[in-house]
Amino acid sequence: MRLNNKFILASATIIGMVMSSVAYGATVTFNGLDSKFHTTTGGSNVAYPNGTGYTDPTKVTWGNGGTSGYEFNATNPVFSENVDTLFSLGTFTHTNQAINRGTGISSVNLSVRSDLQFGAVNLGVKIFDFLIKHNETPNTGNGCCNDIVSITTLNSTGTFNVGVDVYTLNILGFASNATNAANGVYSSIFSSPEGGSNSRILMASFSVFEGQQPPSPVPLPASLPLLLAGLAGFGVLRRRK
Repeated sequence: MRLNNKFILASATIIGMVMSSVAYGATVTFNGLDSKFHTTTGGSNVAYPNGTGYTDPTKVTWGNGGTSGYEFNATNPVFSENVDTLFSLGTFTHTNQAINRGTGISSVNLSVRSDLQFGAVNLGVKIFDFLIKHNETPNTGNGCCNDIVSITTLNSTGTFNVGVDVYTLNILGFASNATNAANGVYSSIFSSPEGGSNSRILMASFSVFEGQQPPSPVPLPASLPLLLAGLAGFGVLRRRK
């Protein structure tokens, strides 16, 4: 009986370790990454030079009497990051040219899409949506002339569950260069001077999502039932002995 109890305890420990590693794996892998701009507010002559579908890089332009716009270029199509670790999602570029008053946008959405894997669990394709607010300042007078760009995560999209926890991709802000990005120095907004293109590194992280009930648990890997069956068979053999 003691041997059986020890076997049961050891089996439960192994199963717990396997299920824990499945449900709480700390690494998120992007198996391909592309994006698209969509749903502008305001603006004239709005166009999507690379199309309206998901692509990399993706672009949106606007304005009369000149052309301004955004471009987002993913860092890598395939990469892995740990939960709660700061990383670079890609390069965000604002082309800031003089345009006629009243023809600039006030916001646009950026959707990022990837086939995600969390530890040993493949989550399938997930889409994360972000709102970019744009302040097209006048080119003369008070408030001249830098445009202000800010970005926030939209809480209505882009969550996924692993075990009892719900996770999401957060956009944290803009880093001015690679050194600042590596040191975790970034800002929630950036001021973009008039004329030319101004680039920032878009900083992100995965973390537990607050304020939403978790959906049903993700499926366990196919190898786990085989492990459980093997352990059960081992218990039967020990009982016969």
